[in-house]
Amino acid sequence: IMDDGPQLAELLGHRGTSLKGVNALAAVNPADAPQAADLFQRARSMPEAVFTTELRVESAAGDETWLEVRLVNQLDDPDVRGMIVNFHDIT
Repeated sequence: IMDDGPQLAELLGHRGTSLKGVNALAAVNPADAPQAADLFQRARSMPEAVFTTELRVESAAGDETWLEVRLVNQLDDPDVRGMIVNFHDIT
């Protein structure tokens, strides 16, 4: 995670902290980890394409939350140089 907002940290049970530098897949439920890794791999091979899926994440307290995930590869955009990931709690 290169940049985040306080909502992401709060969602994952880390209120008042930043998740910068954390592996984005670290909180994904192990059962959904292959799907999440595949999503990132497909996005890496298709710049600008929009990918969506639903994944479970686990908070620091062990609570499970369902997220709708939207991912766009912006690695080639000189103003971004990263993957843009938006989460929406659908629990």
